[in-house]
Amino acid sequence: MFPTTETVKCEYILELENFVDASLDRIRSHPFIAAGFDRRLSQQQIVRWLMCAGRESRSFPHVIENMMERTDSPKIVHILEQNLQDENGHGKLEHAHFTHYLDLLKEIGLSNSNFEEYNEKAGIQLTLSLAFNISTQKSQGISLGYMLVNEGMTSITYASMRSAFSVYFPAIQTPFF
Repeated sequence: MFPTTETVKCEYILELENFVDASLDRIRSHPFIAAGFDRRLSQQQIVRWLMCAGRESRSFPHVIENMMERTDSPKIVHILEQNLQDENGHGKLEHAHFTHYLDLLKEIGLSNSNFEEYNEKAGIQLTLSLAFNISTQKSQGISLGYMLVNEGMTSITYASMRSAFSVYFPAIQTPFF
C-alpha cells in the first residue's frame, strides 16, 4: 500500500520540525551563545553582536519580501505579510524591530553613526548574503526552513545577550530583551 498524501505531509512536517529543533539546539550550544549565558563575553563582543544583529534585522524585511514574491500559497503569503508588518512596526517606525537595535545602541552610549560606520567582518557579510540567497530560492521549503530557524533563535540569542549585557550595563533599563 502506498502512503497517502496526508501521511506524506505529516511526515514532512514532522521532519521539518525535527530539523528546526536540531538547528535550535545547535544554536543553544554554540560557543558564543553559551559564553553569553555564562557572562563570559567581552564588552567588545557584545557591541559587535549588537551591530551584526542590527544589520541582520535591517535586512530581514527584504528577505520576507523576497519570500512573498516566490510563494504560490495564499496562506503562506498571509503569514509572511503579518510577519513583515510586525518587523516594520505595523507602520510605526519607532516600533520597527530594527529601530530597537538603534535604541539599544543609544542606551549603551553609541550613536546611529557608530552603527552605520561599523566595518562588517566576513561572518555577518556571509550571513546577510546567505539570507538573501535563501530568500530568492524557488524552493519554498528551503526559505521557510530558514525562516523558522531565524525566528526560533531570537529568544535564544536575546536571553544570552541579556545575560551578557548585565555584566557591563547592569543599570540598563531596556525593553529590548
